[in-house]
Amino acid sequence: MDRQNANETLFSPPSVPSPKKLIFKDPPAVQAKDDVVGEDTGPLFLLRKFPNNSPNSSNFNELSPDSSELYASTALSVKKLIVSELSSSRENVNVETMVELANKAFETLDWLGADYADLYDAVRALLSHCAQLSSAKSELQTHQNEESNAISYLDVLQRRCTEAFEAFAGSLAEYLEAEKRLGVLNTSVSEQREVLRKLKKESAQKGKEVAVLKGKWKRCLRSHLVIKNEKNEFAEQVTKKRKIVQMIEGRCDEIKAGVKRCKETLSSLY
Repeated sequence: MDRQNANETLFSPPSVPSPKKLIFKDPPAVQAKDDVVGEDTGPLFLLRKFPNNSPNSSNFNELSPDSSELYASTALSVKKLIVSELSSSRENVNVETMVELANKAFETLDWLGADYADLYDAVRALLSHCAQLSSAKSELQTHQNEESNAISYLDVLQRRCTEAFEAFAGSLAEYLEAEKRLGVLNTSVSEQREVLRKLKKESAQKGKEVAVLKGKWKRCLRSHLVIKNEKNEFAEQVTKKRKIVQMIEGRCDEIKAGVKRCKETLSSLY
């Protein structure tokens, strides 16, 4: 039986002759609340409950051998089909889709009155693991997204850290260079302060010397002025005396000339 025909089997039970006393109900279009497994959560909550009552073998015993064989063959085909469908399903198949497929198969098997307890347990275990896997994958995807976001943000932080370190290294170099220059300036200031201290001390000493020399200078100035005034006075006197001397010298010259003339006159007499 190919897959297309098998799928049709899941949706529509086969038309087979049935005894007048055997009455089948059409598979329900919508699952009743009692047809799901109540103790499960998530997609498994929608899985049909396994029938508590065993198939009505007395009714099926009234089927003809050909009809019984057809029902059994059809039930086996449905079992093989659901096993094939679920076994070959991809990991990314929605679990709810798998549950829906299993429910349709179980509805058909119920309608056929087949015994599928082992199949039900195996399918339920598979769906349970698939649901757990889906939940784990969803959780994994969430954490992977968070990890990806964290890695992206870590890259941003790494770039910011690199930029901050470069800024730190640059500022440290500038700080150390400035501190070095400050140290040189402080040393120079200390040296200049020492020089200034010595200069102040020397200046104070020179100030005292200047005060002493200033007093001496003032005394010398006063003495000089006194002597200069006295010199000027004597210079005037000398000038006056020079004039008197010159006058007297002139007189002396005149007298000497008279004396000479007198001597010459006297000598000429004898």
